[in-house]
Amino acid sequence: MDDVTRQKILDQIPVIDYIPKENSQAFLYLKRVLHWQQTNSKNAVLVVDDSSAARSHISALLKRRNFTVVTANNGVIALEKLKEHKNIKMVITDLEMPEMNGITLTNEIRKKYTREQLAIIGISGATSGIHSARFIKNGADDFLRKPFCPEEFYCRITQNIESLNNIAKIQHAANTDYLTDLSNRRAFIHNANHRIAEYVKRKVSYCLAVLDVDYFKKVNDNYGHDAGDQILKVLALYMRKHFGGD
Repeated sequence: MDDVTRQKILDQIPVIDYIPKENSQAFLYLKRVLHWQQTNSKNAVLVVDDSSAARSHISALLKRRNFTVVTANNGVIALEKLKEHKNIKMVITDLEMPEMNGITLTNEIRKKYTREQLAIIGISGATSGIHSARFIKNGADDFLRKPFCPEEFYCRITQNIESLNNIAKIQHAANTDYLTDLSNRRAFIHNANHRIAEYVKRKVSYCLAVLDVDYFKKVNDNYGHDAGDQILKVLALYMRKHFGGD
C-alpha cells in the first residue's frame, strides 16, 4: 500500500496497472482492465502534440493498454489523420501547438464528429486553471494537466472509452430488432431517407425490395412461435450474408 512499492512496480515496463486489494471494488476494476486489454485494439487513439517526447510518452502508455495509436505534431495534420483512420475513437491533444492549437482543433473536430462518435481529451502544462474550462466549453470531454500520473491517465482514458461503448450499445438497442438483429422500422426509415436523398443527388439508380415469407402463419400455428422465431433468425442470417449491411 505504500507509495514506494507502488512506484517501483509501475516503473516496470510490462506492468499496465497497480491495484491494491483494499475492497471488492478493486476486483471490479481489475475486471474492467482485463476486458479492455482484450478489446482496446479495435479502438484507435490520435495523439496530437508538437513535442516528440510527449507524443512518445503518451503513445507508450496507450500501447501498454493495447490501443492502436496514431500521431500528429499539429492540429492541421490531426484533421487529415482523422479522415484517413476511420477507427479513431479518441483524440488526445495538447494546447499549445504551431499552425493550429488544441482549442481550435477541438472546435474543428466537433464540427464533424459528435460526442457520441468521438471523445476528446485536452492536455496542457500551463499552470492557469482556465484552460480546462476552455477545452470543455469548446467540445472536449475531459482534461489532464501535465505532468500527469499514469494511473489517472488510464482512468480518464478508460472512462471515456466506456462512455462511448455504452452510447453505442444504447444506439444499437434503439435501432435494432431484438430477435433478428436487423435494423428496426425506426432505423430503416432514417437510413432510407438519407440514402435515397444521396442517390437522387448523385443521380444513381436504386430499388426497394420487399420480402414475404410464404405460409409463415401456418408455421406458427403448427409448430409454435418459437419455431417461427427461429425461421426469422435464419432468414436474417442469410440476408446479412448475401446482402451485407443491416
